[in-house]
Amino acid sequence: MKNSIKAKLFIGILVFAVFLTLISSFMNINFFDDYYMSQKKKNMLSSVKKFGEEYKNGTINNENLYVEIDKIASRIGGNVVISDIDGKPIISTLRANNSLLQGNQKGQFRQSGLNFEKDAINKIIKNEYYFEVKNHPRFNSKFLYLGYKLSGEELLLVETPMEAIELAANISNKFNLIIGLISLIMGGIIAYAFAKNFTKDIINLTKIAQDISNLDFSKKFNVKTKDEISMLGKSINQMSNTLESTISELENANISLKKDIDIKNRIDIMRKQFISNVSHELKTPIALIQGYAIGLKENVINNTTKKDFYCDVIIDESDKMDKLVKDLLNLSFLDSGMYKVCKKEFDISALVDEVLDKFEPMIRSKKINIRTIKEDIIMVNADELRIEQVVINYLNNAINHVKNPKEVSVSVQNLDENTKNMYSLGNEEVKGSKILSVFNTGESIPQSDIEKIWSSFYKVDKARTREYSGSGLGLSIVKSILDIHGLSYGVRNREDGVEFWFTI
Repeated sequence: MKNSIKAKLFIGILVFAVFLTLISSFMNINFFDDYYMSQKKKNMLSSVKKFGEEYKNGTINNENLYVEIDKIASRIGGNVVISDIDGKPIISTLRANNSLLQGNQKGQFRQSGLNFEKDAINKIIKNEYYFEVKNHPRFNSKFLYLGYKLSGEELLLVETPMEAIELAANISNKFNLIIGLISLIMGGIIAYAFAKNFTKDIINLTKIAQDISNLDFSKKFNVKTKDEISMLGKSINQMSNTLESTISELENANISLKKDIDIKNRIDIMRKQFISNVSHELKTPIALIQGYAIGLKENVINNTTKKDFYCDVIIDESDKMDKLVKDLLNLSFLDSGMYKVCKKEFDISALVDEVLDKFEPMIRSKKINIRTIKEDIIMVNADELRIEQVVINYLNNAINHVKNPKEVSVSVQNLDENTKNMYSLGNEEVKGSKILSVFNTGESIPQSDIEKIWSSFYKVDKARTREYSGSGLGLSIVKSILDIHGLSYGVRNREDGVEFWFTI
């Protein structure tokens, strides 16, 4: 507290007030008497000079002479006598029975009734007026005497007791001392209030600065005036806004950087997984081709039928490798961003029929029941070649995973509100005017695998059986094609199987 600005300001103002009070008291005690005496003489001289001027020009005559000298006597609080040049009283405010008219000391003019010596009378005549302070012969106290030359024949003599002057000075000194003490107390209170009010904004700025150091930018300084503190507060507000904006940008940059790092890490993981998957997919056909090729080269068998079988295996595995490489190139091309969608009007109902015709041998060999739900003509606008690839991959996936009672259905229907709710994607809006779905009876897809099945080489069958000879890229290609078109797609488990769908 003692080191605070408020305390320093309060003490500084209080010390200054004490200093002023002490200076005032010192000046009053040491110089007030002289100043008061000077002013008293000045007022007395002014009064007698005014009387003298009016007396000379006849304004004061015998009718009002007594009244005027009584006024002077009352004003100065003493006695007034008009005497001749020798000091003999002509008119006096003293009464005839006054004891001052009695007594005769050598060298004094008893006729005047005032304590003026011959030397003082001479100085009055010579200098026009004369002041002196001395003890009164009767009262043994100091009196102030003034003699003034009215004319060549008359003098105006005035006396007033010094006791009244000293009493007034003492009263004034005491009063000034009391006023000083009261002023000192009031000054202390005002100084404290001023210091408190002055430092209120500084304390507020300190708290705001502390909050800023703790990264809390919610509090702002209320700028009310245009003084230096308000300018400082305005600067701190600007600094707070700048810091808040900068830190927010840094946080966003950090979040973005973290996302980029996460994406990079995921890409690294996906790259490693991709290499592992490709290696796994190629390892078996390469091993088979290599083994059967060595057998043919070394003439392990001479049977023509078995040689043909060896050749068929090599050709079959080569076809699988060729399909895998083509799928990889296709997926890479779609994901590169270089592929341009070639949209046109076409009949998707006819496209479904063409795809089903291509799968007719496989459907017949597996004894699958196919059912279609669609109109004869359904016109849509999209890249026909790529949409055909999506339908082929969906249908191929359904045929490969169908289970008893081995039913596959393909439907194309309008996308209305009821259908949108049925194929809901959560918060994501289902886009398009038509919806194509492929359903197959069989086992449901585990919920944990729903999001993963669209990834490259991901198979719900973790054993990676070669029964269906799938590469695991079909649904990844579907995802890339539909993402390029900006269409919605998904999969849902039904009571008796799985349904893949997309909008168009």
